[in-house]
Amino acid sequence: METIQLESMSPEGVDDPISETLHLSPRITCPLSSVLHRKMSGNPLFLRQLLNLLTEQGYIYIDMVQH
Repeated sequence: METIQLESMSPEGVDDPISETLHLSPRITCPLSSVLHRKMSGNPLFLRQLLNLLTEQGYIYIDMVQH
């Protein structure tokens, strides 16, 4: 078994995958990324879990009519 050390993500580091996932400009996703960064304390593993939870609960979804 090998230990992997993960660094905390910066607010900008959180914004990159959020903007890519939502196909939106980082300028638009910055407020959401800021909230998620504070909520997860920069932990990269929590980001994926939090995004999945928000998607499952319907807070994040794809709107095919309005991009």
